[in-house]
Amino acid sequence: MKFQKTFLRKNRIEVTANIADQNEYRAEILSNGEEIGVPLYQTAFRGQIVWRLDHIINAANFYDTLPDADTTEIVIIQDFARTFQLQYQRADGSGSPTTVNNIIVQNGGVPDYVFNAVGNPQNAINTHAHRLTYQPAVKRIAVDQPEFIYFFNNVLPAQIRVNIAAQIRFEDGTTLFQNIGSKTIVALDMCIFNVSPWVLEEYLLNRPIIGYDITITDFNGNKLFPDHSYEIDTRYHQSETFLLYQNSSGCWDSLRCFGDISEQEGVTRSFAENITGRRVFDARGRRTLKLFTGHQEQGIKEALPDLLYSAQIYRFDGLNSVRLNLLTDSLEATATTADQGTELNFEYITEDIAYAP
Repeated sequence: MKFQKTFLRKNRIEVTANIADQNEYRAEILSNGEEIGVPLYQTAFRGQIVWRLDHIINAANFYDTLPDADTTEIVIIQDFARTFQLQYQRADGSGSPTTVNNIIVQNGGVPDYVFNAVGNPQNAINTHAHRLTYQPAVKRIAVDQPEFIYFFNNVLPAQIRVNIAAQIRFEDGTTLFQNIGSKTIVALDMCIFNVSPWVLEEYLLNRPIIGYDITITDFNGNKLFPDHSYEIDTRYHQSETFLLYQNSSGCWDSLRCFGDISEQEGVTRSFAENITGRRVFDARGRRTLKLFTGHQEQGIKEALPDLLYSAQIYRFDGLNSVRLNLLTDSLEATATTADQGTELNFEYITEDIAYAP
């Protein structure tokens, strides 16, 4: 199985073209045969031109919607990645145009030094190349925590079907292997598997579980990557907050915080004065949230910096997901206190609360 080279949308995207002369060239980016953005002009140097494309591609539409935590179906997304073409020709119109095909760009992005690091699951041809997360393959979760697994069909030859199954482990020591679903797919499809604990409820027959292992296989039953294992954490915590955030690959991870939590509401008032006196003509509110992660296991600590680069973060409460802005702009390399873990500060993204008497 061979992995196709992909670019991250918010990274530096460069395509090299070999040129036979040193004249000025005009290039355009095409999507499904249609030009997008403005043409690029550049002069060849030593027989090459390096075209910088990210400022054009970043304006294209990509899928970035929060996944549905209630669905039990395998969800297929066809615009998680897009394929572009670069077409270039001498600026004076002479000669024939040349096309560079299959510039595959997926929704996501981190600094180049992070994307090119050895630990990046997309940067090496290994068994974890499709996991699309920095989070550990064995994770301790709560019974009401949202969890998703992804498979990006950017391999050659392309997969034609994906299957998902669970090995459920019960408190009484017994296990149950259960097929959950199967779906036909095509090249560059993104498959989203909802593996939250409540997805398994119909198979439990009211028996308590201690954990489960999720297996994703291809048409022939071969594993597409190692199993994901989840351990159910039944320990009591005074507070529990779930965050869903878009990771640097463009997929969605969850973080369970069980340290202290506090919220604050602030208001900015605008006044006007006239002959009748001073009055408030506008008031706008701002809600902020401070929470501590609690003492996390090592694998979660190592994945936590990915949260800093997230383009979208939500607070998940089981019914509604509320959008947040992360105000914290740095994290310590190690957690702070053993009890509270790392401090995270947010502001709620809501419509301004305006008052006009």
